[in-house]
Amino acid sequence: MIHMNQFQDVERMKTRALALMLSFAVAGVLIAAPKFEADVLPYFQTHCLGCHGEKKQEGDFRIDKLSRNVGKENVPQWAEVMERISSGEMPPKKVKTPPAAKESAVVVEWLAARIKEGEAARMAQRGRVSYNRLTREEYVNTVRSLIGVHFDATDPSGFPEDPEWHGFERLGSVLTLSPSNIEKYLAAAEVILAEAYPAKKPVFLESSKRAVPADHIDEPHRERLRDLGLLDKVRFEMWAGDIFRGSGSESLPEAGIYEISYTLSGLRPEKSRAPRLLVYENSLDRVLFEQDILAPEDKPITVTFRAHLPKGRPNINVINNVPGLSNNFRSGRHANKPFISTSDGRVPWQMKLTDEQGRPRYPFLILDSFSWRGPFITEEEQRRRDEYWPSENGNLEQVRTGLGKLGADGGNRALIEKYAAEIAAAPKDEKINNVDSLLIGYRGKLIFESYYRRGRANFPHYQMSITKSYTAMAVGRAIQLGLLKMDDLDKPAISFLKELDIAKLVAGADKITLAQAMQMSSGIRLADKKAKGLIENPAQLKGQGEIQAYLQYSEPIPAAPRAFKYQEPDTAIAMQVLSAVAPGGAEEFIKNELLKPMSITQYHWESAISGLPKSAAGSSLLSRDMLKFGQLILNKGKWQGQQLIPEAYLARATTPSQVNEHYGFFWWVDDFTVGGKNYHSFQGRGAGGQFIFMFPELDLVAVVTSHNKGMGDTLKTLPQRIIPAFVQK
Repeated sequence: MIHMNQFQDVERMKTRALALMLSFAVAGVLIAAPKFEADVLPYFQTHCLGCHGEKKQEGDFRIDKLSRNVGKENVPQWAEVMERISSGEMPPKKVKTPPAAKESAVVVEWLAARIKEGEAARMAQRGRVSYNRLTREEYVNTVRSLIGVHFDATDPSGFPEDPEWHGFERLGSVLTLSPSNIEKYLAAAEVILAEAYPAKKPVFLESSKRAVPADHIDEPHRERLRDLGLLDKVRFEMWAGDIFRGSGSESLPEAGIYEISYTLSGLRPEKSRAPRLLVYENSLDRVLFEQDILAPEDKPITVTFRAHLPKGRPNINVINNVPGLSNNFRSGRHANKPFISTSDGRVPWQMKLTDEQGRPRYPFLILDSFSWRGPFITEEEQRRRDEYWPSENGNLEQVRTGLGKLGADGGNRALIEKYAAEIAAAPKDEKINNVDSLLIGYRGKLIFESYYRRGRANFPHYQMSITKSYTAMAVGRAIQLGLLKMDDLDKPAISFLKELDIAKLVAGADKITLAQAMQMSSGIRLADKKAKGLIENPAQLKGQGEIQAYLQYSEPIPAAPRAFKYQEPDTAIAMQVLSAVAPGGAEEFIKNELLKPMSITQYHWESAISGLPKSAAGSSLLSRDMLKFGQLILNKGKWQGQQLIPEAYLARATTPSQVNEHYGFFWWVDDFTVGGKNYHSFQGRGAGGQFIFMFPELDLVAVVTSHNKGMGDTLKTLPQRIIPAFVQK
């Protein structure tokens, strides 16, 4: 049922709608289309053409020659006429019969309306414009490349997460630029410039402290330990999930890169996982560092890393990040009695960390001390900053010159783009020219990036033999972390593989060193028929059974030097040794210790029949992450100031062996002659056309991914096309 008042409301709405429709209709009839001749020409004839017409042209300006299609033609001239009439300059005040102010106002309004209509029409005819802002990662990389500031856009005060569309990233239509984005950019610019150009040079901080300083020890215990000469030997024990909060005690003088070190031991129970050190900055909601720790109680090790931190006092938690018993009960708390060693014992009500034989019951850490150093600024970063900054305060010309240098060191753009355009063109040979991506890094900067065909910026590309090169880098990382020594490279590989049945190995198997395996000169020769038979029984190849089979069924191993043979067994030896020495195995080690420090998280690595990561082929990486490996080698093993791989190891890995003058440790070594000059180069190569080129003399890295049938012609063409773009004439 409809009540009377509801009926009246409906009728009112109908009446208003009808009135509105009629008003539009009436307006359409009453408001005539604008006509120049009728609306404004009489005004110009009476007041303007005498000075700006056929007979007289003051200032060489004629109104009678301007198009009467106002707003679409001669727009700048009509805009000037409008401004002069509006300001009172036209007609001049000295004329005998000046127009009334109302007349001039009507003309100004008419001209303004036509100019606005013309602008709207032009905008409507334009193609759609998409404004591409940088993603968070692109912004961070750009800032670091330009002025060497390691701004973290993911911090709570940084930028919001970049939007995606159905899983696709970096789409201009969704990377909108809102007012809040502008505010974030302005705030970020203030932070970045304050770090790059501080008001005064920051004081370099150097500090080292015991985990448990003397003034944190109760007086009775302090006196007793002083008498025993143990006051500086007090340590902080950390069971599973325990937290040490004392390493953020220093106030950092300025924002920048700081080096943090922890000296500690890590005890692992038999058949259990190792304790894991995790350093977390609460205010930034960021993990600064994490690593499994294995070190005897009486032989602590020192782990060192670098992190970018803001000015002020950091809020750091050091955590033994492994699962274990709850710390909520009384037994999971620290006592007043200082901890010296496990043999010294703990308070009776505390959790027992060792059994009666002194063996660890749980994975736990023992922290001795920590130290801080920084802020660090590399010579290259300082050079970049000085290059842009005026030498004289207030000299605007120097400011303009400096700003003009931003991003200018990008090689010969025309040569690079010409080569890229040729790659993008339809391939003349379908077997060799199917390039998917081309990236170029110069002087530590990514200066060119282009994707073709199957290439995607955010999709890992399958890697064939270049996976061998990554395996060599993982071995180098193990040496940097102390899991292997440089001397171990020349020790028998089987000395690390404790599960082998030595008695069943062929003669000479104990003479194959780890270095020889990575130089493809192990001497293993397995008949095809035997190899196929082994694969039919995969169970026997699990774990170190893979190496057992290679060395048990191979022909006898000859004495070194042995012939070079490019084969999978040699790479498998390297991966097996890595897995044997790495806490948690090779897969976890590659993920957490090799890739994670370089922010490589979007990847895939297939498993071999042994259960370990494949070592001959089978990884998939982003093209940008491939570039990182090349830059890591050019940086002599350093990544953002942290030594990830020993310089001495990389020098040997990129030096040809005595059995192949073009091959080191799973890396190729060549000289390319371009323009009559030789350029030394290292490369990672993979079938199908995956390449990482490094030219140390030019500080140049180039990455190519492809899906060719074979290697393609990149090895021949790229050096000839890219090197000239970076050679100073």
